[in-house]
Amino acid sequence: MGSRMGAVGLTDLAFPVLCLSHDTSIVVARDADELGQCNALAFWGNHYFRDLRVIDSSGITYTVIDAEPETAYSRVAQLFARLTNRTLRVRLRLRADGPASLVIAKRLASEWLDRAPEFWESSAELGEWKARVMACNSVGELIKVFE
Repeated sequence: MGSRMGAVGLTDLAFPVLCLSHDTSIVVARDADELGQCNALAFWGNHYFRDLRVIDSSGITYTVIDAEPETAYSRVAQLFARLTNRTLRVRLRLRADGPASLVIAKRLASEWLDRAPEFWESSAELGEWKARVMACNSVGELIKVFE
């Protein structure tokens, strides 16, 4: 499948997807509903969706270019949502970064492991994590590494 240029929505992605956040996390979202929700602290405090990289099951890499709550929040409602760490439904628009590529997907996952080695080494050596990533023969296998 070729690259899709311009903004795309969640329905254009092949799920499950691998999400690579600026906060160094690597998370699997099993469907559009899971990808399009976030708690209030992560959304407004950590800006979780800012520059979020998403690798779909077909190997296409996307970058989130816009994220906004489905419900408009006044400043007071926003404060309350943050205090209670409410789960938000979020509308996302993404940009395809190029054609499907297992090589690029594995390189990005490996780079993200390097961003927080102490986190990954709490369960296995960083070299072991990287070996698991590099041994993948499909994007589906790569996603399973992080499930």
